[in-house]
Amino acid sequence: NDGILDTVELGCGAGLSSTTSQTNTANAQRVEGQFVSGGGVADYTVDFTDVNVAFGGTSVIVGGGVHYLLNDNDADGDFSE
Repeated sequence: NDGILDTVELGCGAGLSSTTSQTNTANAQRVEGQFVSGGGVADYTVDFTDVNVAFGGTSVIVGGGVHYLLNDNDADGDFSE
């Protein structure tokens, strides 16, 4: 429990997302940004490891959420987030 009443959390509406930083290096990819709704701000960070193909310039799409296109072209199919 984070201490914030459910009525407050559920009444705030959906936030818009933005990316503040993106690292596009294979095997060390990271996306950082914020969700903003009114005066509320929540930071986020997504780290990827063992992905051998770097994000492309349009791989991270924000606005109504954070969406990413990911390609791991090695034979083992193993990566983590």
